[in-house]
Amino acid sequence: MALLLNQMTVELGGQKILDQVTTSLNKSSSLAVIGPTASGKTTFLKALAGHIFFRGSFELIPAKHQIEYIDQQHRFKTKNNTREFYYQQRFNSADAETTLTVAEFLNTSHFDEKLLETFGAKTLLNKPLIQLSNGESKRVQITKALLSQPDLIIMDNPFIGLDKEGRNNLNLFLHAIIEMGIDVILSCEPDDIPTNIEQTIVLNEGRLVYSGDTEIAKSVYRELPYSALIPNTFFKAYQSPVCSNTSLIHMHDVTIAYGKTIVLNKINWRVEKGEKWCIKGKNGSGKSTLLSLITADNPQAYANDIMLFGKKRGTGESIWDIKKNIGYVSPEIHLHFDQGFTVYETIASGLYDTIGLFRKPSAEDHEKITNWIEVMGLSKWIHKPLFQLSLGVQRMVILTRAFVKSPCLLILDEPCQGLDRQNTKKIRDMLDGISQIIELSLVYVSHYTDDIPSCITHFLTIENGCIVSES
Repeated sequence: MALLLNQMTVELGGQKILDQVTTSLNKSSSLAVIGPTASGKTTFLKALAGHIFFRGSFELIPAKHQIEYIDQQHRFKTKNNTREFYYQQRFNSADAETTLTVAEFLNTSHFDEKLLETFGAKTLLNKPLIQLSNGESKRVQITKALLSQPDLIIMDNPFIGLDKEGRNNLNLFLHAIIEMGIDVILSCEPDDIPTNIEQTIVLNEGRLVYSGDTEIAKSVYRELPYSALIPNTFFKAYQSPVCSNTSLIHMHDVTIAYGKTIVLNKINWRVEKGEKWCIKGKNGSGKSTLLSLITADNPQAYANDIMLFGKKRGTGESIWDIKKNIGYVSPEIHLHFDQGFTVYETIASGLYDTIGLFRKPSAEDHEKITNWIEVMGLSKWIHKPLFQLSLGVQRMVILTRAFVKSPCLLILDEPCQGLDRQNTKKIRDMLDGISQIIELSLVYVSHYTDDIPSCITHFLTIENGCIVSES
């Protein structure tokens, strides 16, 4: 494949996202795209796929007749094909009946058995899309794209949200795709670039800074200037939380099942005020379901013995009584947040525990919101809607939403997902810094060991819905 680009420029909302990207690539049949947060990677891939308008020219030689694009955030439809899943839907077992199965989503009268086996989709055919783990969802997305027999597959950070085994498997899948004669263009972190992709470009602030050998590209990326300094005002903004209970979470023999499928099996777990936990486990092990019991998002909490902030679930407390104590980040919140809300509105909603802003902040709240926006370096985007921002910047906004009310308990589910190394370090250092000043209570989930802050003192490992270790 030869790729010819001439002055590719994209503007969105009056902001230049890509600035005259010009390059010729003909060394190999596949290409990786790397760069810091807000460098323009997703915009670049969408422009190549023909999903957004750009100025300039783009040519593939030989011309490709079928291009498939796999988004970073999967957005499956319900059976009526009129709306996407809603936040919390995966935890409502009745809704599984109204969502497509994998077989229905793939939508073909005959299946290529070899293809299904190669990409691990054969065993998933009867499973509702709503019940897929991140790794399973990615396999299904890839299978769906391959069924159309594309000449080129474009993937936006396909490794995101995958555990170590899932990343290794995806690497093998990408090797298999290239060996099938299908070209691949993907964005990812430098360490995730498949070994058989020799050609890589580096983007920074919408400009092309390098194009060529992958190993050289990695070096160029590592040498890009950046600042991971945390402003002193951050620690002043994060006030000491008011929490009257010493026991925050207490679960006794908690079991969650959807039909005949047991997702959590006799979970016994206790979190005390000031403790900092890391929950570990593979994709599909039950981590998200466990968190949904704490955040008042799972209706099966009422059928179990669960104490939250000193009160037993089902004794008259509202979900708002629980959520007011929690600052929460998760891939689901990010995925289902209304992209039309601005940075200001998104962060403000964290004060009221809503997925969107439905009231006017008071003068005191307004001061707190704007202060946090400045502290987190988001001022230049304050009135921009989320859809005009890179996914990495969006994630920083969602994180700020969790911080804004200085909650009793922070629950951070893959908080650094989609962030570059600079912002990942910044978030990790912020959590470590806060824990030295106040009695921070934290539950943290990550598939990357390097993302885990050093303040973590307790670990919980889940496998197949069971606790296999606790320390």
